[in-house]
Amino acid sequence: MSIKYLPIHYIGHFIEALMEHRENAHVFVRSLGLPEDISKEVKLTTQEFEKILKNVTDDKLYSDIGLKFGSRLHIAHHGTFGLAILNAVTFRDIIEFVQKYISIRIPYIELSIVEEEHEIIILVHDHYWQGNSHRFIIEGMTMAMLNLFFAIKSRNNQIAISRLFFDYDKPEYINKYDVFSSVDLAFNQAFSGVSIEKSWADIKLNGSDQLSFIQAAKLCEEEFKQYNERLTTAGQVRQILLSDIDGIPKLGEVASKLATSSRTLHRELQREGTSFKHIIEQVHANKAKQYLLANNWPVQTVADALGYSDTANFRRAFKRWYGCSPIELKQRHGDRNRGEV
Repeated sequence: MSIKYLPIHYIGHFIEALMEHRENAHVFVRSLGLPEDISKEVKLTTQEFEKILKNVTDDKLYSDIGLKFGSRLHIAHHGTFGLAILNAVTFRDIIEFVQKYISIRIPYIELSIVEEEHEIIILVHDHYWQGNSHRFIIEGMTMAMLNLFFAIKSRNNQIAISRLFFDYDKPEYINKYDVFSSVDLAFNQAFSGVSIEKSWADIKLNGSDQLSFIQAAKLCEEEFKQYNERLTTAGQVRQILLSDIDGIPKLGEVASKLATSSRTLHRELQREGTSFKHIIEQVHANKAKQYLLANNWPVQTVADALGYSDTANFRRAFKRWYGCSPIELKQRHGDRNRGEV
């Protein structure tokens, strides 16, 4: 998935976090091509921000910049997105809202939800950022989420995070994770995410205002439409594939939703250096890992859910994606499938 320009909601907070982190930081900020004056509008492509992020996260002085950046993001900084969360009636409303609209604030990130008897597990899927940049995104999200939890907890003090888990190794600056001291932490997991108790997910939150929530959600829907317009053709195709709850649609069906022909869609994807088949493979690979490790489904059930009539074909595809069989991947992760500690 790719978008032409990134949302600019948090660029100013990112610059502020850089400026307070070292002496003569303004020189470093200027060298990145960013303005010292955070009131100036910044327009960045994905590739431009990726280069900036790599330069920052490769600098040891900024190793924990994700935590610093995320700590600055409080509910008031999220605009209509935060307004909707502030007025949601239940925590389940918040989960479903964030799952739907997370991309208008953090591109290339998607959430999936696994509900069990006593807990709700929220998994974070990063479809673009790699290495230190990925850790920056996850740390920033986690700190911002912690601030959101504090705001929500003031409306219902029963609410608490059970577990936080990360799909990267324990960082050298692990002492900075003391801010999560009241929560069980696990590193080097199959996924990054958070677990919360299911028992209070549907309890009404104090001070909720359903009308304000609906109005804010409508504004977010408009932002979501604008975000989709910034997506490349490949990004729009992926969005359609992920939002279809009845299985994986065919090329013609996706082309119809994009108001174009199958031939034109095929050519446009070729021009972007990809193909419909390749995007389908990426979606299948991501879903297969989640169904197998997080949902704990049998291999046959995963194959059926992804439309494979022959389990042997699914096993071959899985080995192509992950270099091992489904069972081997499951054994490799053991109890680390969902951050179990």
